[in-house]
Amino acid sequence: MAGERWIAGCERCTAYLVRACADAGFAPDIRHGTDDYVATQALVARGLGVALLPGLALAAFRHPEVAVRDVPGLRPRALHAFHHREADQIPAVGAAVRALRDARRAEGASASGHTVTARS
Repeated sequence: MAGERWIAGCERCTAYLVRACADAGFAPDIRHGTDDYVATQALVARGLGVALLPGLALAAFRHPEVAVRDVPGLRPRALHAFHHREADQIPAVGAAVRALRDARRAEGASASGHTVTARS
């Protein structure tokens, strides 16, 4: 993917992308940036670049016109949900925390990333 144009995300996500590409021996040619995973996939579907997205984002929404490829050997990323202990009593907060835990388990405790490319 070294010769591809890339779509990056927020500052932390971009730093993760740059580090992952450096580990693979290249610097990404970042052409676009958005922290919206749905918008990222729309840009990819239009052929404007490729992106590195977390599995949780793809589990929430997958654009029908993109291809997804696992990227082996990525350093894991960490997700943290901080909330006041009593906030679990609020149904929406409890449901969100459970959904994050369930999604993490469904990924097999793997924090692997995925490249998203336009279908050919």
